Amino acid sequence: MLLLYQLSSVLKMAEQVNPFESRNAVEDDEFDNFMLKVQEVRKLMDGLTSNDKSVASEALKLVDNYLGTTEKTFNEDSLKVKTNKTVINQKAFDSMKKEGQQETQSPEDFMKSCEADAKRRAEERRLQKEASDTLKKRAIAAFNQGEYEKALSFYNKAINEFRCSTHLYNSRALTCLKLKLYEKTIEDCDLVLRCFDEKNFKALLYKAKAHKALGEEEEAGKCVQQAITFHPKSKDVICEYINENPTDDK
Repeated sequence: MLLLYQLSSVLKMAEQVNPFESRNAVEDDEFDNFMLKVQEVRKLMDGLTSNDKSVASEALKLVDNYLGTTEKTFNEDSLKVKTNKTVINQKAFDSMKKEGQQETQSPEDFMKSCEADAKRRAEERRLQKEASDTLKKRAIAAFNQGEYEKALSFYNKAINEFRCSTHLYNSRALTCLKLKLYEKTIEDCDLVLRCFDEKNFKALLYKAKAHKALGEEEEAGKCVQQAITFHPKSKDVICEYINENPTDDK
């Protein structure tokens, strides 16, 4: 019964209020009126759940009078306690509304809602990917022209739009390598190796190159060895790259 649920919600709300905390935050007469209403609600609940039909019937009439409407709607403004000039647990009231709505939702409607949400998310992801791809093309064009700072700016924006591309992180790592931002190169390579693919060829090479540029020969050697272990057929290419300038691969 909706009416019973409403009263139960009010009673639950009331039980969450600590009278010792509230007493100092509201005027005495307002607090006393609130507690009287709580007691009234408790009595009404007891009456409505009574096994005695006459008692339950009488309680129902009292509820109608208490709520002041024959439609049995619940007036949230009838029970308010102000703490520091705010309404106590107003968010909880709003949450109860949502819970009540969910309880009446059919499985079919729920599935439709999930499908609609999935489609919305897919569309958002598609738009983000398109925006990222546009920025990536500008980054590649800038890189090819040797405008590495401009390319880096475009790669940053592209990644902000779409964060699930190893290509973008590797490309930004290479751009940072060109700009001698070696720590940044290592950060992007570590992200690719940790979150996407521990065997990623370009990430291992760029990371090794950055460590070597920083004079960290031991770390560079570890990266080279990993690259050779995961890609044995590319051993000559790996060694050649590490001993030469970075390639212009995008």
